[in-house]
Amino acid sequence: MKSLKMMLLLVLLLGSVSASAMTYEKYKWLKNIATATEGTMEAVTLTVYLAVVAKTYRDTNLSLKKRGKTPLYCQPKTISLNHDTVTEIIETEAEMTTQSGTGIDSASISTILLEGLRETYPCTIHSAQK
Repeated sequence: MKSLKMMLLLVLLLGSVSASAMTYEKYKWLKNIATATEGTMEAVTLTVYLAVVAKTYRDTNLSLKKRGKTPLYCQPKTISLNHDTVTEIIETEAEMTTQSGTGIDSASISTILLEGLRETYPCTIHSAQK
């Protein structure tokens, strides 16, 4: 029964999070809580949200490749887009954006991740054909 309540709460939380893009400011807030108290709903929400965004980009890349189009990014097959990798890409991209003098707090995590994936795994003619 307790797990059913947790699942329902998670669905409600994710429903409200996914209804609008998560900003970098919200990401930092959730990450701070998740780091301080592992296993909280904030930690689960952040983990699931990032997994869904990463999977969406992975699926989009597969679809583009199947249709002979250039993928969004060209990730090596030896690297997994797990939670740690996604978080590292987001943090690196946010730091680079901040250093360039651009405000980042209101930017969406999905946009930051996509730009980070393109920067981290750029496509060359050779890598896009794989």
